[in-house]
Amino acid sequence: MAGPASNYDCRIAKVDKTGRIDLSDLASKIDDQTLLVCVMQANNEIGTIQPIKDVSELIAKISKQRLKNGNHRPLLLHSDSSQASNYLDLHVARLGVDLLTINGGKIYGPKQSGALYVKGGIKLTPTILGGSQEQGLRSGTPNVPAVVGLATALDIAQNKRHQEVTRLKKLQQLFIDGLTQAIPDIQINGSLKTRLPNNIHVTIPGIDNETVLIQLDEAGIMASAGSACSASNQEPSKVLKAIGLNKKAIQSSIRFTMGRQTTDLEVKKTIQILSSLVKS
Repeated sequence: MAGPASNYDCRIAKVDKTGRIDLSDLASKIDDQTLLVCVMQANNEIGTIQPIKDVSELIAKISKQRLKNGNHRPLLLHSDSSQASNYLDLHVARLGVDLLTINGGKIYGPKQSGALYVKGGIKLTPTILGGSQEQGLRSGTPNVPAVVGLATALDIAQNKRHQEVTRLKKLQQLFIDGLTQAIPDIQINGSLKTRLPNNIHVTIPGIDNETVLIQLDEAGIMASAGSACSASNQEPSKVLKAIGLNKKAIQSSIRFTMGRQTTDLEVKKTIQILSSLVKS
């Protein structure tokens, strides 16, 4: 969230132990100067899905009260839906968002492509000046192949999302059941109910995640200790700290994600190899 353009003030709302945003705390962070609220539709590390519609209703209520008090400052909601595009509804009217971003690389589209939805009536100030491209918001020759590729990838992802969600949920449950049986003290991070179907994030007490990741890589299994956005950052994950994990637990945490090519045999193989590494 930000205050006046000349004096930006960013505030972070609390989340519960599953990573879901605390709406009461969010409301307390919004004051008469707040212009923008940004919420990820789904988290890129632990897969937790946020209640965007509830957030939009809260913002509408606060905006209505502002007008009653004579405050005409806009209060906008932006959703980062990069991780959600394959699996969740992106209908902006149903979500109640003013701005929404997607990432082509997350939906099997061209890397370094993306899109920003801007609700009618909202005027943005360009940061790259000189030409009239992108409706005057971003100067430079548009990358037409990337634009077409992104649109095609998004169309495919949204048309197949129900089918893919059903398939991945079965694999996710297979993964979670297999891990909890093979490694009894394992902890599943994030929400088990409101979660992306392709995400499994775990803490395995006693392991060093960097060592295990190297061993998994040697076995042909790709996993990570955090998000790609913070791959070069040596600091503990802010997401995992926010849900209450201490430094030791964070260093024992691993993220697995599945995709269109993932099979049940690969899931079973991963469970077998991971459990053998933990026990060795």
